[in-house]
Amino acid sequence: FENAESLRRLSPDDATFVDVLHTNTRGSPDLSIGIQRPVGHVDIYPNGGTFQPGCSIQHTVKLIATYGIH
Repeated sequence: FENAESLRRLSPDDATFVDVLHTNTRGSPDLSIGIQRPVGHVDIYPNGGTFQPGCSIQHTVKLIATYGIH
């Protein structure tokens, strides 16, 4: 979703107030799941927006494979 137009991703137009927690934004191109650029009224980057301690990428990939991205 990093380069997707606003109609295909979260944007400030989606609600009166959009706050965004950005995580998993700076892995390798194949493993980065989050959006690095600001896309809300307030954009928060815990741990700099990178991988979060205790959250393995393998678990995230398994969840996406099971449930998809909606």
